[in-house]
Amino acid sequence: MMTQEQSASHRAFIDQLNELRDQAGKPPLSQLRKLSRNPLPNGREGRELAASTTQEILSGKRRRLPPWSWVVSYVAACHEAARDGNLDLGPMDMEIWRTRLLHARQGDRPLTAPDGRAAVLPALAGPATMLSADRLTADEIIQCYLDIHGRVAARLTRTAGP
Repeated sequence: MMTQEQSASHRAFIDQLNELRDQAGKPPLSQLRKLSRNPLPNGREGRELAASTTQEILSGKRRRLPPWSWVVSYVAACHEAARDGNLDLGPMDMEIWRTRLLHARQGDRPLTAPDGRAAVLPALAGPATMLSADRLTADEIIQCYLDIHGRVAARLTRTAGP
């Protein structure tokens, strides 16, 4: 259960983690723990996913977001569970997950999309992360632009027109 103190971006990140697990066939936590013992795709050793810790994170009982090392192991284990179940999650893009985590750590900020809509958009953070635009949704591109250039620049761009 999420606490009131957790931001909407924190809750959204936890929801994304749960959605990934659902798309992977909802593997049991014991299976994720076992799979997390395997080397990561880059050949490095991952972090073992303790079932109790994973349950607390996925249920929102933890006040803090998980560390990056946990996210990497969790995403890799979910992808491996999906492959074991003949499910296709698409490419495992850790940069997307990294930016989602960074965005969740930034907390909530009211944003306005260039078309004037209120936007609580999924997941991307600042200029330090370079992403290929062909892998992003329109909302993620807008969010990335807003995070890099700010709302004022977005408004100026919208009013300047073509």
